[in-house]
Amino acid sequence: MNMRRPGFTLLELLIVLVIVGVLTTISLPKFSDWRARGQITSARQSVAAAIATARAAAVQKGYPGYFIVNGDVISVEVDTLPGAPLLKLNVVPSVALDTEYATELTLPDGAASTIIRFDPRGFASPRLQPPAGEAVYIIRLTSGARRDSVCVARMGQILPRGCSL
Repeated sequence: MNMRRPGFTLLELLIVLVIVGVLTTISLPKFSDWRARGQITSARQSVAAAIATARAAAVQKGYPGYFIVNGDVISVEVDTLPGAPLLKLNVVPSVALDTEYATELTLPDGAASTIIRFDPRGFASPRLQPPAGEAVYIIRLTSGARRDSVCVARMGQILPRGCSL
């Protein structure tokens, strides 16, 4: 009576598990790098979209729009009635970049907060003043060892990639 059952031996299963473990260990740093790259890219896109939304809302409503930075939190508001500070429409709800994307936002002058005001024509009012030695207003984003930036011209236009970090 020689009955052989089809299947794998314990040794074969252990070899497969060891190979899968080694491959996972090798690929894990690559996956975490992709995640960090995605977080900083998403944070940059959120900041750029918020600035563009503030400009568009100011033009659309015909009243000043504001891109507001408070620490690592960004938001966009637009006046609904000039001169009445309590009557502002929250266009983009507050987004905490540190919580949402594990990213830290740094302003050019090192301040903790700022407001970029856009007039009804869509221009920054007053014009943005970059720090000495820089041609544009650079909002820097860092996430671990990764860095990125959003560059804003003096009149409030978002510049495509090309400003220096």
